[in-house]
Amino acid sequence: MTAPPVRGIIFDKDGTLFDFGTTWEAWAAAFLLRATDGDRVWATQIGAHIGFKASSL
Repeated sequence: MTAPPVRGIIFDKDGTLFDFGTTWEAWAAAFLLRATDGDRVWATQIGAHIGFKASSL
């Protein structure tokens, strides 16, 4: 069975269709904390450099 061809892709950069904060904020905060060995100050600084608001760090 062959899958039908992809006819389009939707990008939702402003969060109209999919709420970024609800879905990815906890994951991003956990990742930053793991990457910095739990150092909240360092994780917050890295987050700021990539545009992540560290409200959950």
